[in-house]
Amino acid sequence: QISTDEKVTRMVPVPKGSNTSEYNIVMATRDAMIKKTPFDEFRNLRKNGLIAINLKEGDELMDMSMLLEGQKVLAITTGGYGKRTDPDQYREQGRNGMGIRAMNLTDKTGEIAAHLAVNDDEDILLITDDGTVIRMAVADIRESGRNTQGVRLMRLAEGAKIVSVARAEQEPEEEETVLP
Repeated sequence: QISTDEKVTRMVPVPKGSNTSEYNIVMATRDAMIKKTPFDEFRNLRKNGLIAINLKEGDELMDMSMLLEGQKVLAITTGGYGKRTDPDQYREQGRNGMGIRAMNLTDKTGEIAAHLAVNDDEDILLITDDGTVIRMAVADIRESGRNTQGVRLMRLAEGAKIVSVARAEQEPEEEETVLP
C-alpha cells in the first residue's frame, strides 16, 4: 500500500515462465542516485509488496532508457553541464543497497535534466525553459567518470535552465563548395 503523496511511476510486466536471471532493474533519481538490482530479487513478492528503493525527501524516480551494446550513458543537468560515461562504471547492487552516484551535482550544475542511453553517431537537442534549443553531436561531449560533474555544454541566460533533452539522428555535415 502506498501513501497519498506517493505514486507508481513504472510497472514492468514479465511473462510467466520467463528466464529473468540475466536481467536487471535499474532505477535513477532526480538527485543523481542510480540503483541496479538483479531482476530475480523481485521474483518472490510478498502480498504487501517490497521496497525497491528508498528516496530522500524531495527526490523522485526518473524514466530511463534501455542500454544497448555499444551505447554510452549521457547525463545532462539543468545548469547546462553534461558528460558521457561508460556503462561498466555502474556496478551491480543488491536490493538493499543505497545506489551509487551517477553524477556529482552542485549549485552550479543544477539537477539532472536527462539521463539517456546514446550512440556516438547521434545528435541531441538541449531545450531550455526560455525556448532556446541547441543541437550538438553526442561524440563531441567529453567522456568522463561516473562521479564527476561533466563539462559545460550550453551557456544559459540568467535564470534559464534545461528542461528537456531529445535524441535525434545526426545531421549530415554540409559540404563546402569552392568556386573557381
